[in-house]
Amino acid sequence: MKLSVLQYHKLHSELRDDQTITAADFKRQLTILKTNGYNPISCKNLYDYLMKIGGLPEKPVLITFDKGYACQYRDAAPILEDQGFSAVFFITAEFVLQSCCSEGNKTESFMNIEHLKQLGEFGFEIGIHGYINLNFTNSKLQELSSNIVRSFLLFNRLELFSTNVLAYPYGEITRVFWKTRRLYKMLKQEKIMLAFSKGNRVNDLSDTHRFNIHRIEISGQDTEKNFYYESGGIMELIQLLITIFKWLLILTAISMGFLVWAIFSSRGRKKP
Repeated sequence: MKLSVLQYHKLHSELRDDQTITAADFKRQLTILKTNGYNPISCKNLYDYLMKIGGLPEKPVLITFDKGYACQYRDAAPILEDQGFSAVFFITAEFVLQSCCSEGNKTESFMNIEHLKQLGEFGFEIGIHGYINLNFTNSKLQELSSNIVRSFLLFNRLELFSTNVLAYPYGEITRVFWKTRRLYKMLKQEKIMLAFSKGNRVNDLSDTHRFNIHRIEISGQDTEKNFYYESGGIMELIQLLITIFKWLLILTAISMGFLVWAIFSSRGRKKP
């Protein structure tokens, strides 16, 4: 089973950059996913599948948003609802406290607690992106644990229901084996269900660790064709090429077998 996890940051009416796409482009991208048979899932669906207590639809896709920008509530949520897509919003907890939501710079303001509660009421999931943007590659384990605990404590104090899923700030974790094992142990102790990194590739769920699920970052510079291939269409192309190659091998084997049979048959007919 292959899974595409798409990572978004900001939506804007006109602006496009590495972390910002237009609302119109976002709507078109969801349409592309639907047209090509992708089925939206939740983090709960994914967790149940990885724990072997639930299934997933064919061609699953998970939509994710980072940090909690106000434009995600204002622009993305209505489009998601209209297109019938679920999503998870990974919130940097300290930004909830800012809740500036000023009209001066709409792409840089953040959702407040009422926005987040409404997202939950709409059926979207709320995950954590850390209390602050703490880098998981070079911070002490106790600091990382505290960063997660403080997020949950704040959400509980604000009576905000959240799903125990984490998106690593900056998208990276340590590559040192023994440090990685300690990190995974800590996440398990803190009752984290899933953790997401960057990687810009489709996940093969047969060998994906639940604390290192790769996401594909979607840029405002992506064309519709690039988006399709990045979000998993390239895997379909690869699978098609593999299938063609397998059939070519089968046909070659059959042809060789027929040729060998023909050679031996002709030799048998030449005997007196």
